[in-house]
Amino acid sequence: MMEHSADDTLDVRDRILHAAVRLFAARGYHGVSMREIADACGISKAALYYHFQDKQALFLDILNGNLRIMIDLIDSIDQPGRKTEVVLRALGDAIISLPAEQRAVIRLGSQEVSNLEDGAREQFTEIYHLHFISRIAKIIAAGISSGEFRPVEPQIAAWVWLGMMYPFLYAGGEHITMAPEKAGQIFAIFFDGIKKGG
Repeated sequence: MMEHSADDTLDVRDRILHAAVRLFAARGYHGVSMREIADACGISKAALYYHFQDKQALFLDILNGNLRIMIDLIDSIDQPGRKTEVVLRALGDAIISLPAEQRAVIRLGSQEVSNLEDGAREQFTEIYHLHFISRIAKIIAAGISSGEFRPVEPQIAAWVWLGMMYPFLYAGGEHITMAPEKAGQIFAIFFDGIKKGG
């Protein structure tokens, strides 16, 4: 009998996650079956269930993995002494520079989370808001406190900032062809609206 190493197991798990991200991003949570994910990986359903107990567990693993990436990006960019506009522009550029399917997971995190069972949905939503949306709101609040931005509700401004990047949060279609300079125009609209007048 052939034994499987830990590396083999990790490789299969990575293949599952990659295939599932691609399928979920293209068709949504309910548009994808575990059979289709298994087929996309070239493994049996039994092998898929060995790694993930059900579709919800797999979807949550993807969302949580993406959230860790977002937290790391914010931690690396939000450094003391940097102007708030510089931080937000750098963070926006970093997000837009992620692979298309990874960007799409950000959209899935807000759009598709309603398909999860109540407990799982509430737990993920709480963590998502605490470590992602609220972190962006705190960055904006710092800009307001320093006089860089005019007084606005930071949480609302955070949603507006993220919402303006929405066209980039797709894994395919016309949205993926948007050039980086268009992102610059989006940020300019945001900052023209929030910056304190001279």
